[in-house]
Amino acid sequence: MDDLNQLLSYLRWDTSPDQLQFAKEQLKQLQDKELKLLVQPIDKMHWDNAAELLIEIGYPRVKYILSGLLEWIMDMNWPGASKISELLISIKEPLIPLVKEAFKTNDTIWQYWIIECILKNWSEDLVKQIDEELILLASGFDYEETHLSALKLLVQFEILDPEEILKLIDIKLQDTRNNDIFAELNELKIIVAR
Repeated sequence: MDDLNQLLSYLRWDTSPDQLQFAKEQLKQLQDKELKLLVQPIDKMHWDNAAELLIEIGYPRVKYILSGLLEWIMDMNWPGASKISELLISIKEPLIPLVKEAFKTNDTIWQYWIIECILKNWSEDLVKQIDEELILLASGFDYEETHLSALKLLVQFEILDPEEILKLIDIKLQDTRNNDIFAELNELKIIVAR
């Protein structure tokens, strides 16, 4: 294989299509455990093409770097993050333990992106495997957007019975000072009460 650093440098966004394709074909020959080199390599100018390459490589080859891929969506403004989220959606069950670990952190913005970009796109049986973590997250108050997203997921997949959800919404309505969140909670309350 050609010099690895040179191949990684060809992932830059302005690389010619021929050089990029050559680099991708060479980098696909990395051993599965070496794929970590493709998780946000060099700098942000290389990330979008690295994400495309990881998608081409796909699961199960990326199983050793799932935690790095999940961390990639800590900021959905990062290059390649939306592509990586699509890959993560497709991986499904093997990702569940990592989602549970992410929900134990204090990074509520990352948790928000996990809910919005992955969990909302999963099936009911997958989401119900993290029901306890979602209930705990929906009960929080420190970053209202994240807690509201978790609450919406509980409603969408009927994880709690309507009376429990209505109680949780009422508690949140008393605590919020954010007019947008207040309005969304009231809309959610109407949906649940039906």
